This record gives sequence, structure tokens and C-alpha cells, in this order.
Amino acid sequence: MGGLLAQALGRPEILKRARAQAVARRWAECVGDILARKSAPERFDGTTLWVAVSSAPWAQELRMQAGAIMSRLNEMAGERLFDSIRFSVRELPAEVTVKDENVESGPVEPVPLDLEVREEALREIGVRALGRLEAARRRLQDKDRLAD
Repeated sequence: MGGLLAQALGRPEILKRARAQAVARRWAECVGDILARKSAPERFDGTTLWVAVSSAPWAQELRMQAGAIMSRLNEMAGERLFDSIRFSVRELPAEVTVKDENVESGPVEPVPLDLEVREEALREIGVRALGRLEAARRRLQDKDRLAD
């Protein structure tokens, strides 16, 4: 039995998985306290880290930061262990969902953003919005025609 265990531990993929799990346990250090309360690594498969997220908006936030998160995880590992991260909405483990008593509940004041947006970008946003409105109007007209 000891020989089989030593042989299994000597396999590179098992050692890689152990290193990835050690880094994944430092999730809060990687993503920060707020995102860590809304997500938790579930498993490591090949070079992909699978992460459970409490809701779709939080999953979207994490997806937008996936590149930076992977970079931090690989930096923490000291090697390239993670090539992709997959986020899925699931119930989080109990230890993640415990409410932090140090965080006040209640309304949150919005933080003003000082964003500089180029005029051509604003025009493009307007054109796209108008296109979507026009498409929605046509769908409603088609729906009304079919109902008649």
C-alpha cells in the first residue's frame, strides 16, 4: 500500500492538482473579501478552475475580471497552473455564506465614477441602443400581426 501511495504521489498531475488546490484555498486573498463572500473555488480540472458563484450578476463580475484573477492565481502559485476559470451559479458552501459581522447592512452609497468617454463611443452606444429599440418595436408589431 505504501508503494502505491508513493507512486501515486509521484505522478505530476496529482502534484499539480495539490498545488492548485493550495492556491485556490487563498481565494479571498486573490479576489478580495467582497467577491470571496460571493464565490468559492469548487474544483481544479486539468488547467481549469471551477468556481461556484452566489448569483448571475456576481458571476458576470468575476467573468469580467477572469484574466486578472488567473494572473494573480498563477503569480501566487509561482507557476502557470491555471489557463481558464469557469464560473457557475450554485449554492455556496456554508463557510462562505456566513455573514460577516464587520460589514454593515443597509443602503450603500453610490461611489461617483470619473469616467472619460470619447464622443464617437457615445455615438456608437446611441446607434446600438436605437437599433435594439427598433428591433424590439418590429418584434412587437410582428407579434401583434400574428395575434390578429
